[in-house]
Amino acid sequence: MKLKLAITIVALTLVHPIYAQIDAGKGASVASIVIDLQSDKTVQQHNADLLLTPASLTKLLTTAAALDQIGSQQKIATQAFISANGKQLIIRGQCDPTMGSAHFSWHNAETFATNIANALKQQKTTQIERITFDSGYIDESPYPSKRLWEDMGNYYGVAPTSFCTNDNTTTYLFSSPSEPNKLCSLLSTQPPEDVRVQCFVKSYAKQSDSVYIYGMGHEWYATGCMPCGKSNFSVRGAMANPQKVFEQKIINELYKQGITIDNVTEDKNCSYTGFKTLATAYSPSIASIVKVTNQESVNLFADALMLHLCGEKSTSVNLALQQLRQYVERITGSKAILYDGSGLSPLNAISPRQMAIVIRHIATSAQSQAFNNSLAIAGVSGTLKRLGRNTPIANNVRGKSGSMTGVLSYAGILSAANGKQYVFCIITNHSPLAPAELRQRIARWLTEVREL
Repeated sequence: MKLKLAITIVALTLVHPIYAQIDAGKGASVASIVIDLQSDKTVQQHNADLLLTPASLTKLLTTAAALDQIGSQQKIATQAFISANGKQLIIRGQCDPTMGSAHFSWHNAETFATNIANALKQQKTTQIERITFDSGYIDESPYPSKRLWEDMGNYYGVAPTSFCTNDNTTTYLFSSPSEPNKLCSLLSTQPPEDVRVQCFVKSYAKQSDSVYIYGMGHEWYATGCMPCGKSNFSVRGAMANPQKVFEQKIINELYKQGITIDNVTEDKNCSYTGFKTLATAYSPSIASIVKVTNQESVNLFADALMLHLCGEKSTSVNLALQQLRQYVERITGSKAILYDGSGLSPLNAISPRQMAIVIRHIATSAQSQAFNNSLAIAGVSGTLKRLGRNTPIANNVRGKSGSMTGVLSYAGILSAANGKQYVFCIITNHSPLAPAELRQRIARWLTEVREL
């Protein structure tokens, strides 16, 4: 009887073979897991507890924590306060990454300043003795300590600040000679900032650029290559001082609205005694921010959401990281290695099991709708647009990708042919394969899972 039972089990196992791992090439690390969304049963796993670099899959952890701990309908407030005598203003920033963002063009500093001016005029006030910008929400450097220097000056590596604007990015305009290997010229930056930018960019025969922006404070430089014969070639980089740009937008608009200002100051420890709220600019909902974060993989939004895990009081990267790590440990029962909320740090490490457990937790919680709506669709949208196009997994996988040099990973929820839904996560590190080939192999693996 025991022998017969054993043979039966083997036979059943061979009926529906699942490739427990994909061939990611010699020397690659591959780990994966598939869990039944409803029953929580592990259907397939390979190295599921191996800690690997997840890249932007980290955003799934951050957005899950934000929905769970902040709430999908909450909003981030930027506020203006007026003194009892009506002569002083304090504007308090609370790290709203959507202010002036290209993703939410209706929400900007100019509109906020107009609302402030209208409120002042209702009080018959057209002159302000002093306006103070309170940047005390973030009480130390907003840059995670484990971020690469080569990322920090580029548009995708910007850090959240107490006052954000224009996605904290600057557009650099270059011109290039018609001959290759010649020094290019930096024409301007938009918006303009009070910084010194040295240009070491050279021309080459390719049609795409490899320009990188580096810098801190008032000293910045551009290096790399750009196509020959360009007169207004634009490259996005990190804004040197988003708060200064935000301040100037507010001041300029107030002047346009007929409000004069005698003095402008900055402070991190403002006293609000004797002040009352004059005007408030609310961000889009957390659910809306989460949707853009996951579908478009916006690092700034993810790192800002992480900071807000500390609540409305002042925060720091270290305090926020502690909140995110504790959230993952509480949900999964194990520790992850996290140094930012976006996945840009190459030192982040998490296992497929931890990722799948967090996804299943949020996907079966009261915040499931907001989370599920934030996921891209395979072959259709967001970061999954190129995954499984014109294959059985197109429109049947919702999730997110993670990629950086040496990393390609996917996680989300798969609708199987049998009507079940599976939570999956697959992480590959150090694959020698071209990303397109590796992506195809992962799509084939997901197709096998779907046919269970």
